[in-house]
Amino acid sequence: MQGHESAPDTWELLIRDRNREKNWDDAVKRREQLNRFCSFVAKWPNLARAYKHIHSSIRKSIDSPRVKLFEITPTIDPLQAALSNTESSTADSCTLSLDIHWGAQQIIELAGVRTINFSVETCIFIYYSYGDHTGVMTTDDSWDFQPSEGAVLLTFIDGNYNEHEDFDSTIQNAKSISTIVLLPK
Repeated sequence: MQGHESAPDTWELLIRDRNREKNWDDAVKRREQLNRFCSFVAKWPNLARAYKHIHSSIRKSIDSPRVKLFEITPTIDPLQAALSNTESSTADSCTLSLDIHWGAQQIIELAGVRTINFSVETCIFIYYSYGDHTGVMTTDDSWDFQPSEGAVLLTFIDGNYNEHEDFDSTIQNAKSISTIVLLPK
């Protein structure tokens, strides 16, 4: 559904379709993803070129580990504090949780400074790129997202890492690859 570019018959088909709510919701999600992508390309063209370059190497293996990107922030729960008869009680709250889909590229918007952690069965390597900086970290590390530093491209690689091998060789030899762009809101 593109609105002004659609024939009236298309709208009638959508209205009659028993899955119209899901179809409309899917169309809205695609549009939001496209808007995020356009914003990314307009503001960070160099990272967008890297994102596109990696796109041709994106793939997934059925036996790659499940990876989750998340942020846990401590929160004060007044009710829990009152019930436990202590002055204050700290509980952890998951404010961000996102499954990494092997063989896919995702763009997510984040507001404010965030510490991003990773949950995975086995340690994997992550190539990062932002501004003029590139490097390698693992899922045992965390990422301190600073909106003032701009977009961050994280490339998750299920495969062997050799510090003497260039990035292109590494992604060509990987079993599975996925990218996430952390976009400042």
